[in-house]
Amino acid sequence: MPKSLTVTISNCASVEEIFYLQKVNFEESHSRSVPCRLQELIINGLPKLKHIWKKDPQAELSFENLQKVDVSNCESLKDLFPASIARSLSQLVELNVDSCGKLEEIVAKEGEAKEAARFVFQKDTSIRLIGLPQLRTFYRGVHSSKWKVL
Repeated sequence: MPKSLTVTISNCASVEEIFYLQKVNFEESHSRSVPCRLQELIINGLPKLKHIWKKDPQAELSFENLQKVDVSNCESLKDLFPASIARSLSQLVELNVDSCGKLEEIVAKEGEAKEAARFVFQKDTSIRLIGLPQLRTFYRGVHSSKWKVL
């Protein structure tokens, strides 16, 4: 069995984005989405971080194995996930966001959706949101969410 894949980024004063995603050529991959094996994402002390995901992969890249997201002390971050990433987080168990002063929403709305967004979190047992004075909403568009274990 493969080891747990964790990305930890901390105390990087100049980082403005983590994942800059380009379009994937699906004719070559023969797949609708490319799964990422990342299981834990830990980000701390990135004062200029504006985006974790610079471009919304819109179901081209799936983070379906992501189980833990921990983001703290990222003063410039305004949203946590693009909507397409949030829709693929079926394995998420733990979400921690702390001291991100400009964070306004957890999931960023993508364009003009024709139907309500649906977010299903099968395994989420812990959500911790602390020190987020600008947080206004989970998702600013029409949506439904299901938290099966929480």
